[in-house]
Amino acid sequence: MNKTSIQRLSQLLNCLAASTWFAYATIALLQVKVMLGIWDYRDLTPGDASSYYLKVFSWLDEAKTDFLWSPLYTFFLAVLHSLSDNPFWVMTVAQVTIATCATILLLSLLRRLLPNHIAWIIAAWWALLPINFDTVYNVHLFSVLIPLGLFIIAAYSTSIYGRGIVLSGLLLTAALVRSEYTLLFILWLLMFAGYELYIIRQGKRLPSLKKYLQGYGLPLLIGLLIIGAFYARATPQYPEIKKHIASKRTLFVCQNYAYNRKQQGDPWKGDPWAECQSLIERDFGRPAVTFSQAFFLNPGAVLKHVWWNIKLIPSGTQLALFNYYADGPNPDFMGAKRSKIVWVPFLMALGLCAFAVTGRFIVSNSKKSPSTDNIFAWLLMFSAALMVLSVIIMVRPRPSYMFPYSVFFMALTGLGLHKLFEILSLSSIVKTWGPIVGILLIIFVPPYYDPGYTNHFGYKGQPWRETYERIVPHIDRGPINSPSAIAIPAGNYESLCNYLGVTCRKPFQDGNTDADRILEHVFAYPEESIYLLYLEDMIWKVNTLSGQRNNYTFGYVELHCSSLVNNTLACSDGTIDLNRGFMNDGTSDIPLRAALFVNDGYVVDRKNFRPDADYYLQVLMKNGKVYMILVSDDRLYRTYFNQQFLLGNYAKHSLKEIYNDFPKVRLLKVKKTSE
Repeated sequence: MNKTSIQRLSQLLNCLAASTWFAYATIALLQVKVMLGIWDYRDLTPGDASSYYLKVFSWLDEAKTDFLWSPLYTFFLAVLHSLSDNPFWVMTVAQVTIATCATILLLSLLRRLLPNHIAWIIAAWWALLPINFDTVYNVHLFSVLIPLGLFIIAAYSTSIYGRGIVLSGLLLTAALVRSEYTLLFILWLLMFAGYELYIIRQGKRLPSLKKYLQGYGLPLLIGLLIIGAFYARATPQYPEIKKHIASKRTLFVCQNYAYNRKQQGDPWKGDPWAECQSLIERDFGRPAVTFSQAFFLNPGAVLKHVWWNIKLIPSGTQLALFNYYADGPNPDFMGAKRSKIVWVPFLMALGLCAFAVTGRFIVSNSKKSPSTDNIFAWLLMFSAALMVLSVIIMVRPRPSYMFPYSVFFMALTGLGLHKLFEILSLSSIVKTWGPIVGILLIIFVPPYYDPGYTNHFGYKGQPWRETYERIVPHIDRGPINSPSAIAIPAGNYESLCNYLGVTCRKPFQDGNTDADRILEHVFAYPEESIYLLYLEDMIWKVNTLSGQRNNYTFGYVELHCSSLVNNTLACSDGTIDLNRGFMNDGTSDIPLRAALFVNDGYVVDRKNFRPDADYYLQVLMKNGKVYMILVSDDRLYRTYFNQQFLLGNYAKHSLKEIYNDFPKVRLLKVKKTSE
């Protein structure tokens, strides 16, 4: 390549590096590329995500919203739901949209604070972090979208109009997305009031009511009108909402305090999410406390809780910036990856941040720079990071709670990197070759979601999506005031009910009810339509069905058998003689009462052996092929779960089978008296 060609290539690359559209297009492509495969490998998210989705039905059916739980996010999901009522589609589109918008907004902000090529590098760093785009619950990443927009406004405008929009945006975020932004709103309200008073007292500006109304009054009025529109649809409203606010605050303290205590090795036995009240009562003398109440009741326990969170901040920061933490307790609630190597980039980032602060803000020269030109934006970002720190020392440094903190940290790192490149005279080289590196990154970066992807809950595949799509065509949600109900015999499938938009009933768990009384409860439910749902993995959860009062805990035992010769099954841990009716575990014969052969959900053959024996062999088949072989005792065999799900024995006059994909799913519907 001759000199002229090199010069032309260099000019082309410089043009691409300076092109706004090239920067935004490539960063969006990078974010989308890394998320390819999400449709095939990420599942519907159980837990809080399903709770937010359930609120969509209230919004669309009754025009009602829960004002205390991110109503703006609920509205966003409702808009998507109006395009498709498939929750997997809605939640996946929401995740990709939120992640891509966050990355684009971050790039826009950084291009104002940093040179364009450095801004793209930092935005790419953000885009490649699974802790950002693969966050457990989309609502957390959604909560940073408005703040990112406010940071951009602050970077572009320091006028009274810009300040008014920022103030209104903080109020909107606090009311409709995350309540902790109330602190930030109050802080900047006081700062702006003090600034305006200072300007007036210095004689630099005469007070102008019209300008104040236009600059501050109009944005705040618009913000209040939007908040009022959501509040008008809120349930509950004042004064009942006060109780719900108190309940939310105490639950937040309860769960996080209990989780921290368990992580510290406290001997308390219980579930931090469902049974934390007993621990709170033990340490604070009452089952529900706010953070301030807890401090006055037992300051030592609260300080220990706070100190634990402070010690987790380095690990939380590492996880937020590099998707790994070096050592010590996990700062997140979900599983997180560990690697001591993360200390290297973490210390480098800290060094670049220190370099940026000293080089641009403390020992700044007279020459204007992107940093000193946008002091309003930097201060706003810094205050948001401090707000996050104040929250995480009360809760814990979970990365999904730390997005404004991460944004500020990464922007500072980019500022330090820019200063370093200037000193080393590398800026022009990085700027010239940046477009090629960006294109290569888009081409060769592997998608994060692949067959080896394991989600935050520790499993692979899409069982929640598959179960939903199997049964949703057969579920009638019912009238608004009398929705359908699904009775769940075993396990926790509240999330599935939430995505279906129906009431979830747990007949076996209510009052330690015996399994044989399930229909007594099901027929008593007030809903318009009632279903009984049986799923394969419930098989391994039914050992608790009969309740705790009689200490009965026998569960199914699965046998792994490979061949049948002369009516004898050869199994991994013994043999089964179907002629004599004995199981042999290698040491002794265990008599069987009967052996049942079940194909596609119905008994096709039965061999009776000894009426005084206690065990049944159940061979479950699908399309004539053995799927699973189970052993149960007599009591488990006679339960409604075993009879209805595994054997297909249900009262035809009371129940109607509406879906059967045995032995994965069986769905029964309770017949009305008129049917």
